[in-house]
Amino acid sequence: MRSHTMLGLLITLALWCPVITNNTRGTAAACITVERDALATFNASITDPGGRLRSWQGVNCCSSGGVSCSKKTGHFVKLDLGAYSLKGEISPSLATLNRLVHLNLSHSDFDGVPIPEFVGSFKMLRYLDPSHAGFGGTAPAQLGNLSRLVYLDLGSFGGPGITADNFHWVSKLTSLRYLDLSWSYLAASVDWLQAVNMLPSLQVLHLNDASLPATDLTSLSQVNFTSLKLLNLKSNDLNSSMPNWIDKLSALSELDMTSCGLSGMIPDDLGKLTSLKFILLGDNKLTGVIPTSANRLCNLVQISLSGNTLSEDIAEAGKSMSPSMKRLQVLELSGNKLTGNLSGWLEGMSGLRILDLSANSVSGVVPYGIGPVPHSLASVPYLSYLNLSYNDLSGQIPFDTLTCLFTLLGFAFGISTVFTTFICSAVARKAYFRFTDRALSKLWCTAVEMKLSINRMMPAGRDPSMATRSQDTITCYELEQPSAASM
Repeated sequence: MRSHTMLGLLITLALWCPVITNNTRGTAAACITVERDALATFNASITDPGGRLRSWQGVNCCSSGGVSCSKKTGHFVKLDLGAYSLKGEISPSLATLNRLVHLNLSHSDFDGVPIPEFVGSFKMLRYLDPSHAGFGGTAPAQLGNLSRLVYLDLGSFGGPGITADNFHWVSKLTSLRYLDLSWSYLAASVDWLQAVNMLPSLQVLHLNDASLPATDLTSLSQVNFTSLKLLNLKSNDLNSSMPNWIDKLSALSELDMTSCGLSGMIPDDLGKLTSLKFILLGDNKLTGVIPTSANRLCNLVQISLSGNTLSEDIAEAGKSMSPSMKRLQVLELSGNKLTGNLSGWLEGMSGLRILDLSANSVSGVVPYGIGPVPHSLASVPYLSYLNLSYNDLSGQIPFDTLTCLFTLLGFAFGISTVFTTFICSAVARKAYFRFTDRALSKLWCTAVEMKLSINRMMPAGRDPSMATRSQDTITCYELEQPSAASM
């Protein structure tokens, strides 16, 4: 669903096309002896569990795995050892390879050793990826010498992670298009925002889960990183309002500021970002309403605003977004203070796959467009997750028009919420659901591959006080308190 992987790949291809000379074209020049010896020393200092560096033996080292040489000069220009699971220490001999353009040491296990300072001497380097490789310690300030660097990934997940005491060295990398410092420890980098603002070519920024310090995002008087296409600041306690410069990022397609300690209102200027596909602002302290300008965002695929304190009539919220819902696949608004009656909410949302309106204050009978539910769900044929739990809704849930695999249905049922799987059938099945938190009794109903813990579920036209086995294999059992194990 996300496009940042593809974007990173395109950046990589773009920077390689004019630079690298593949050793498979024509006759490769012999590698430089001193560089070959340096590579052999590096090989001897590390452990290669997969044995993929055995090919480095011999005179024709330019044909070795993970290595590329310039066809004209014979210098090593590419060392691509990503996912080799290397262990040990990086030999200083590697500094001899000063013509490197591409260095990838990702997905190895260097057990917390720092990134060698000599990496900053690779003045030709355009691609550097030591991510998820177990490097620790402080990022060397010498990395700021890599003025040609286009791609830098220092991200880590589950490892010790990199620490940066300041971002001054980052501000020197003015050619950067891709920067990833996710899962690093940046609590002391109070200058991170100002440093990033010095990168006019930046297109992708990942600083999620990086312990960023509290930062006033409105402190920038001028924005220079206007080429940004992806901004990921997820899971940092920034303690700020939404940035007032967000409208300057006209190329932005993905915005993830989930769990960032954001407060205040969603700016109306967000509607100017017509390239946006993903808006992820959940688990913050945002208030107010969804801005009416959201109806300009016709490329939206996902809106996630769960876990805020938005207070709005849900019908009005629908009007704010309905013109932009033709491509929408995920809509998450749970855990807010939305009120009012559902009315025509699914109209125009034919591509919707996930809908979560749980834990709001929506009330009334489920109307057409979301109910009586057989017809409404038929209008969203790809819907695979529906959660209306912990509201006060009533209506009819049919199964006769559902022909898809419907997963993780959540409707509301006392203190429990259904998260399960059932197979939709063309056989006529209609049941009444009472969406309320007040009922004590439960019914446990089974159908083909179906289990639902609910307040009341009965075939249409039957006495709700009865639980019967019907010809379409639905069986209902009255339960006072279903055990957690039965869920």
